[in-house]
Amino acid sequence: MDMKEAAKTAKDFVKELFADEGADSLLLEGAEYLSNDDLWKVTVSFQRHSIEAPPLDAGLKDAVSLSGGLSHLIRSLRRSSKVVTISNREARVLSVQAREEAARSSVPYYSIPTCLSY
Repeated sequence: MDMKEAAKTAKDFVKELFADEGADSLLLEGAEYLSNDDLWKVTVSFQRHSIEAPPLDAGLKDAVSLSGGLSHLIRSLRRSSKVVTISNREARVLSVQAREEAARSSVPYYSIPTCLSY
């Protein structure tokens, strides 16, 4: 499996897994091959339309009511990031974690710079 195949596997899996939550606009955020573990760590972000907008303080509530639905815009712009772990040998997804959870795991994860092209 190469990086492009790992990225496609991760994006397809996340799209299917979070389909009922309105996940769309998937973006590849980073990918890394961990040769010691024969694993791919791929970060995918997506818009999650089912997430409720954060509560607004009293001063902003009036502005939101005047704007005719700013909370809908905020809700539609929120993104979630997931780190997908894929077995290189089996080309199978082993786990999906929130990016914050993956950062605390025992296997280090590093995003590739966005300036790199393949």
